[in-house]
Amino acid sequence: MYINVHNHTDRSILDAAQTMEDILDWSVEHEIPAVCTTDHGSIWGAPSFYKTCKSQNITYVPGTELYVRMPVLDRALARNKDRSEIIKSKKPYRHCVLLARNNTGYSNLMKILSKAYEDYYYSPNVPWHFILEHAEGLMCTTACLGGLFAKDFIVTKCEPDPNVICQRKEDIVKAISEAKEAFGDYFFVEIQPHALEQQKLANIWLEQLAKQFGLPLIAASDAHYTNKEDKEIHDIVLRVGKREPYVGNYHLRTEDEIRSEFLEHHSALSPRSIDEAINNTNTVLDFSVDIPIHQDLIPHTGSFEDTMQELKTLVASGLRDLGWIDPEHIEAAKYEIGVIRDQGYPQYMLIAHQICSWATENGIRYSYGRGSVAASVVAAALKLTHSIDPLEHKLDFDRFLHAGRVGPPDIDFDFAKSRRKEVQAYIAERYGEAACIMTYSKFGIRGAISYIGKVKNFDYKDTKNFSELFPSSLDDWEPNEEEVEKFIRSHPEFKEVYRLASKMKNLIRGHGIHPAGVVISSEPISNYFPVHLKEEEYVVQADMDEVELTGMLKFDILASKTADLYQIMEDLVYVSAKDIPFDDQAIYEDMNTGDLTGIFQLEGNTTASVVRKIQPTCFEDVVHINALCRKAILPFLPQYITNKTTNKWPKLHEDVDKILEPTYGVLLFQEQALAILKQLAHYNPQEADEFRKITAKKKPQEMEKAKAKFITSCENNNISQETSERVWTMFEHLAGYAFNKAHAVAYSRSSVAFAYYRLYYPAEFFATLCNMSDTLDDIHKYINAAKKRGIKILPPSINGSVNFESTYTE
Repeated sequence: MYINVHNHTDRSILDAAQTMEDILDWSVEHEIPAVCTTDHGSIWGAPSFYKTCKSQNITYVPGTELYVRMPVLDRALARNKDRSEIIKSKKPYRHCVLLARNNTGYSNLMKILSKAYEDYYYSPNVPWHFILEHAEGLMCTTACLGGLFAKDFIVTKCEPDPNVICQRKEDIVKAISEAKEAFGDYFFVEIQPHALEQQKLANIWLEQLAKQFGLPLIAASDAHYTNKEDKEIHDIVLRVGKREPYVGNYHLRTEDEIRSEFLEHHSALSPRSIDEAINNTNTVLDFSVDIPIHQDLIPHTGSFEDTMQELKTLVASGLRDLGWIDPEHIEAAKYEIGVIRDQGYPQYMLIAHQICSWATENGIRYSYGRGSVAASVVAAALKLTHSIDPLEHKLDFDRFLHAGRVGPPDIDFDFAKSRRKEVQAYIAERYGEAACIMTYSKFGIRGAISYIGKVKNFDYKDTKNFSELFPSSLDDWEPNEEEVEKFIRSHPEFKEVYRLASKMKNLIRGHGIHPAGVVISSEPISNYFPVHLKEEEYVVQADMDEVELTGMLKFDILASKTADLYQIMEDLVYVSAKDIPFDDQAIYEDMNTGDLTGIFQLEGNTTASVVRKIQPTCFEDVVHINALCRKAILPFLPQYITNKTTNKWPKLHEDVDKILEPTYGVLLFQEQALAILKQLAHYNPQEADEFRKITAKKKPQEMEKAKAKFITSCENNNISQETSERVWTMFEHLAGYAFNKAHAVAYSRSSVAFAYYRLYYPAEFFATLCNMSDTLDDIHKYINAAKKRGIKILPPSINGSVNFESTYTE
């Protein structure tokens, strides 16, 4: 059996045209029992892929292809040579493939990859000696033509003579000796089947090298895409990265295919060597790596019982401070504490409280919150959401945390932008280590079509017109297939473009630093993920899903201008946001003019139009507006306005009608969908939340299964099929786009608070906005808005102008 041991996914940024899932699907189809990934300087995605492979009973072997800094570079640097000149030729860097044989090897991979980014220069590179020092539990191969030994053969044009081992004979002999000692039987000389003249010569030399030093051979395809016909997509991806396409085919191969290619293109190799190289790929079947999944890696400062007691004490004190001592709030808090306890997250809530308390003590402002945390009475008592009352706004705690939820609840913080780094530094000092989370971008179908059209030299206008038939994000809605087919009939060459773009879309095209995500650990983070320094921030080689899947603590610590504005306004006018009267009709009358300049979340032509049409008279109206202004919900605005104006709408079922009554028969919020599912289909919180996630993805097969389950569950609850079908139609149109009401309430608090400051303290408000603006256009906009409110703008003064200030004269 042949197993592909050297494979690149789209995590090798702009150097591969296959995903981890593509490799797994191909392996399942060809009954290959193990999958290896060896992305350049990366094992990003390993936890989730490990979980997926395990569910398919496939052995997953995580690995990487490294850039190795050979001793020749260190010697050159020691002689004070110009480093850039040395690197330009890339001669000092050699590739090698490392695969984790066990958990120790996986841990060493973390350390090696973290080291690779410490001294990043052109590429993440690791000193050879460091790899040798961390070789336990690892398998090493000599990789491709740029590998440990093949590159020396190619660069120096050695003859295939075992007695002439290039110009760096001493270095190579020493490296082989060191590798044999460090890796033992797990150091392999890699040969590849590609029909390249260089590869043919290198394979002969590598075979003789292996014989001379008693090293085992191993065969590899160095796959960068799944099937041979995907080469064209790979070529396009390489061109996006400003690289020339590879000569030859770099796809996944079966045993029959790789054997026939060796025999056809590398006849100088002995059949015995080919058999040995193919059979040695089975070595990985004995490997076993257990990647941490859903472990409790939250930093603990005491026993579970002590933490629970502290949490209860803090919540009780917080409820008294808020004046929420009525039976409803106390019962809600007891229920939430029970769920938090059963799910194992009291420490998570306690850490969130500690962060906010420290920020408050140090004069660092944070906003009302975002996401589902505003649905929690406990969160409000812990002062995470500035006293938003979930019961007043009928928010559903299950949307934040429910029994059966896998992973912690989601708490995001908006800290003042000017002081966010202080918060992160405190977190690292208090809990051990903190690092930013990675994020990535993918090819959208529009971008894929544009690149393909450019590579094929198609007419720019035709390519643009075709791409615009597709949405900017396929997560939102499907394209109009009829229009697409019509265009292809008149431009048949775009049929192939569509096929290629459909495969190319969703490949990763770049990565960066998440603007807010921070992972917190009491242990070295590099025990679980490689860590590197980027843009003066420590970054883990994982996105937020990988972090949560592993079980590490993650918060979104956002740098928010909103929090800065609160801080400045409260210092200027001595009115805290929590003291703003949200029932002040003058605020809404001012908003109804349609002038929303400077108002959080409502500034802009679309929202101004919606506000003018709805004419809000209370806080709840603003909550609805924030939900209605979403792109996918906006088409339902006329229906909402008609229903609100007439106070009439088609009835569905008494339970459904009661849930939709506050929004005039229109499904605006996720919480409403969850309530309907619980009421009509008797779904438990976990089933309802899973349904919400399915409707958000809108994958046809999953939607069909969800519909069948919903209809059956309703029938079991004596709900007629006609009713359940009508409710399903509503879900189909709206549930996937419905807003998180807790999020809408939190954001709307800032919308109304900003409107209050603008109405009663316009000079301070607009002066603050001008000082916080990043562009002259914004400054001009706020100056003009201030003038419209009768505020005199003084001309610039060379002696006095530093910031915009508000000055009143009698």
